[in-house]
Amino acid sequence: MTSGKDISGHSIIEAEKLTATFNNLSLATSSVDNNNHTITGLAQVTYTGEMEGSNSAQSTDVYQLTYDLQQHKLTQVQRIGQLSSNN
Repeated sequence: MTSGKDISGHSIIEAEKLTATFNNLSLATSSVDNNNHTITGLAQVTYTGEMEGSNSAQSTDVYQLTYDLQQHKLTQVQRIGQLSSNN
């Protein structure tokens, strides 16, 4: 994972004038581990991204998630890949 900065130390998002808009989230649980008090599942996230001066594109990414039932938080988020991109 990168720092999010370009070689001059400035934010890549700000320098490239990138924006993203959340469109939709679909969740599906796959298993409950009672011993470790966790739930694993998949999240399908659809968003629209745009760079200033360019056309916007809608994309759908899939993430594998682990949620800790005792801590009440996500303990693992791993991007699996992109389902589609509409440029």
